[in-house]
Amino acid sequence: VLRRPVTSLLALAELIESDDLDAGEAQYYIKYIKGVSEELERFTRRLHDVYAHKSEIIRNGGSGH
Repeated sequence: VLRRPVTSLLALAELIESDDLDAGEAQYYIKYIKGVSEELERFTRRLHDVYAHKSEIIRNGGSGH
């Protein structure tokens, strides 16, 4: 889940570095980068929520309450 957005961002960075982009292409890449970044943000928020929940369980002695 985490690997896909990261590899997408890396691939886009390589494309941008290697190409002479016109304004339309640059806008396309910017929109794509924004979408992938938002996906990564959603995943990291979920990951943080799971971590916080597990930490709370551990602090409560494994009771889950």
